[in-house]
Amino acid sequence: MPEPITSPLCFICHTPVELEISKTDENGRAVHERCYLLRVRQRQATSESNTSRQYDGLKSYREFSGISFLARRSTMIG
Repeated sequence: MPEPITSPLCFICHTPVELEISKTDENGRAVHERCYLLRVRQRQATSESNTSRQYDGLKSYREFSGISFLARRSTMIG
């Protein structure tokens, strides 16, 4: 007797994904569209907060050390 065909599991939530509505992630793994969008948004939020923390850290370091960065215009001689 042949084995029944099973639906692939979503790589993110590990529940079955219907083949008719399944999507694939950047590595070709089956995912629910909703799961994938939530993961992408989570990565963006994490990335934005890290960037913000890095900027805040640089800002506090500059204030603490008394370093000031002045914007300079480049001039062309000619």
